[in-house]
Amino acid sequence: FADWTFTLTPPTPTRDVGQTAAYTTTARDTEGTDLGAASSWSSSNNGVATVSNGTATCVSGGTATITATK
Repeated sequence: FADWTFTLTPPTPTRDVGQTAAYTTTARDTEGTDLGAASSWSSSNNGVATVSNGTATCVSGGTATITATK
């Protein structure tokens, strides 16, 4: 496999209950070729934040890690 980078933006947003955070991903190989967006999204704590297609919604106070997978 060739080396490539995967970037998640924004890396660490903080939101109030009811607010959303829109994430985007970029995957590029060493020549800068676009390898496409994330193929799946997950939240480490759905009681705090849910995520669908890169949009996380804060549902209660606490901490959750949003993960994008390519």
